[in-house]
Amino acid sequence: MAIEIQVLKSHRGVRAGKYEARLLPTKKKKFLLFPGSTLAAQIITGAHTGAIIPSMKFIKVSDIPSNARMLAEKNRMLEDLTRLARRINEVEKRNRDLHKLLDSANDAVSALQANLDTANEDRVLLLQQIEQSIDTKVELPLDVAAALNECRAAGLKGISIITNLNVIDQLFRDCGLVVLDSLRVIKRFIEQQDGGQLILTALVNDYTVATLGELNTDVSR
Repeated sequence: MAIEIQVLKSHRGVRAGKYEARLLPTKKKKFLLFPGSTLAAQIITGAHTGAIIPSMKFIKVSDIPSNARMLAEKNRMLEDLTRLARRINEVEKRNRDLHKLLDSANDAVSALQANLDTANEDRVLLLQQIEQSIDTKVELPLDVAAALNECRAAGLKGISIITNLNVIDQLFRDCGLVVLDSLRVIKRFIEQQDGGQLILTALVNDYTVATLGELNTDVSR
């Protein structure tokens, strides 16, 4: 098994430092000049490969895993990294999908908010129009007011007066001449500027009659 050793003192050109080596078996010298001498470690890598370091000049630092063990550990680490990379990709994809959903939701909320703002503006405008029209009676010429009264007396009320203006000549079987003439007066008044709006407002909010000096001389029976 390979080991890592720390050479304590320089020995035959091998400087002090850490080296990869292998342990050697104990070998007794036959000569008395070297009684008890041992060859404890041999460097196996680098520029000093093959150099033998006596046991008293180094200390063992650690065991070095075998190539097979290192390869197995490397493979295990690669598998872990592969699983981690796959997990990261899955998380990133889910985050992208969530961001798309969030963007779509934000767009929908923005559209709804815009619609709500428009609806609120329309509501405010409608309320203003209603407030302006509530309890606001319009002033109609005497002959127009009289024509409306004749129509109401004959059972024509509200919007039915307006719908019958275009079919006056077809109503002779159901309405008398007075009612037909009244509808003609109303129709001529509507054909004047703002006449239609005045009639509609009068049908909704009622009306007053103009004084004699304010009569519309353009409207006649």
